[in-house]
Amino acid sequence: MNYQENTFDELNDFEDELEWADATAPDPSPKQEIENIFTPTIKRNNEFNLLESGYYEFKVAKCDCENLSATATRSGSPIARLRLEIINDEANVVINHILFINSYNNKEIYEFFSSIGLAVEDEFIPQWDKVKGRTGGCHLIQKRLDFKTVNAVDRFISQN
Repeated sequence: MNYQENTFDELNDFEDELEWADATAPDPSPKQEIENIFTPTIKRNNEFNLLESGYYEFKVAKCDCENLSATATRSGSPIARLRLEIINDEANVVINHILFINSYNNKEIYEFFSSIGLAVEDEFIPQWDKVKGRTGGCHLIQKRLDFKTVNAVDRFISQN
């Protein structure tokens, strides 16, 4: 027996199993199928809360480092995706912030690490694995997008 015969036999077995499954499965009504697909239960996840511009404390809930793939208009670059939970009595606010890891953004990277207490000297090596769970301070602004206004980090505030 060669490889082609095995593949053909396996294909026949698979087709036999499909026929058996089709024959034994109950026939759903077309109306029921459409209702199940187009009428799922939808719940509103979270209410959107817009904060006034100003100083806020935050906790780093998540930090994922990855490489952005290159496109026709930009080269690939390493980034850190931060999820910051704003510590606030008025509302539960989460800010997603991206740090591009390159020499152009050294100031912002330094300010971020200084705000969470991991940069105590002028030169340091960022330890991204120690970021999660740390707290710090930032200045938030209201940023106008095409479809709505959102909160965005304007700058990180050093603990020093």
